[in-house]
Amino acid sequence: MLDFDTVHKVALGLSIALFIFGFIKPVLMPLSYLTCFFFKLPYYYPVLVDYRYELIIVVVGTLRTIVGKGVFQRLKMKYNKYFLVFLCTILISFLVAWDKKYSWDYTLYAFMGNILLYIMIICSIKNIQNLKLFIWLFLILYTFMAYEPVYYYITGREWVEYFGSRVKAEVGLLEGHRALANNMNQVIPIAFFLIFTVNNKVIKTLSGIPLFIFISTLILGKARIGVVGFIFFILLLIYYSEQRMKYSIYGGLVIISLLLFSVGFSSTVSRIGMADARDSPIIGLVHGIEMVRFGNILGVGPGCYQLARGFYFNYTWPAHSLYGELIGDLGILGTVAWFLFIKNIFYNLNNPVKILRQEIESDNFILKLSLGLQISMMVRLFIGLASHCMYIFYWYLVAALSIVIFDLMEKRNNNINEININNHNLIISK
Repeated sequence: MLDFDTVHKVALGLSIALFIFGFIKPVLMPLSYLTCFFFKLPYYYPVLVDYRYELIIVVVGTLRTIVGKGVFQRLKMKYNKYFLVFLCTILISFLVAWDKKYSWDYTLYAFMGNILLYIMIICSIKNIQNLKLFIWLFLILYTFMAYEPVYYYITGREWVEYFGSRVKAEVGLLEGHRALANNMNQVIPIAFFLIFTVNNKVIKTLSGIPLFIFISTLILGKARIGVVGFIFFILLLIYYSEQRMKYSIYGGLVIISLLLFSVGFSSTVSRIGMADARDSPIIGLVHGIEMVRFGNILGVGPGCYQLARGFYFNYTWPAHSLYGELIGDLGILGTVAWFLFIKNIFYNLNNPVKILRQEIESDNFILKLSLGLQISMMVRLFIGLASHCMYIFYWYLVAALSIVIFDLMEKRNNNINEININNHNLIISK
């Protein structure tokens, strides 16, 4: 079994390799940045901080992806208007932020990486082959990242906290049991649906390994929001399936089996509803609304929720609520803009689903990926009721992928229409 020092070295080598080959195949550039970001490589290798490695790969990667034929097509206003409006509300809120330096240092500087990631994805994924490569490598990265908490569990290293022992990553995207649960919940639907895009039985079996690892990692993390999100995912699968009775039985058996045979799952379920008052997501939402009521119509500033909470309510705990964080930080304008941005993502993803489900010879990969991303978004919005997560990379990665999918579908439909017109003209000429 690989020790985690070796895993860090592999991750560093992978990030560098993806960056180098990204000059030949630009779709690898965002994956190079994500590898560095997921594993927090500068923390383990301080020399990367000295040479600004993460900054270099994201800036150079962005410049590389915008160089090429037709890349500016997806940067048009029709694709990005809601994202740009949302960014404008962030800027407006920053201008009236309670502490601009605090806002920049602890929130906006890192958020700039999300913007560049968004640009890299929409400019580098030029066709269906690029999209498949990106998604599968993204899942492999997540699987590799989940290795750390699983490794700690197998080797007997667990963090003992108030509710007992649990696993998590020491540093990185899975640091903290809630962060681990949120990340596993958002990737489980994608991993589930991608299994059905593979026809070969052996490869299909192998493609189920990431899903098994993600679910196992989620259970080992023992976060209440993790099991709630997973149960919600199963309910969504039942609701969107064409054979609801059949999948209701399957879903029920999965949940019952976990409750009976997984101590981690059952003990976590038993703690649902137990929380410190300061940790309550409902109070976090109420405090965000109160901040607006106290006169912060444009918000207290990106990332300044805790500062305002300390001033108004005498403690500086995070919101533990996406929606409390949103309205507190960005005010009314930002809240409206963010929901329009999210609505546009669903529109982009739902369009190919409606079209492809009606076709006999449909593109199975785009159909399943769109369904996976939609349900992933629903799960993330649901668990956002109890976790603050507005500035994480996830929303902006899915937004970029939704634009890629929408654009690929438009080109596909245009090609089909052109073929039909040509065939029609050929018949008339005969």
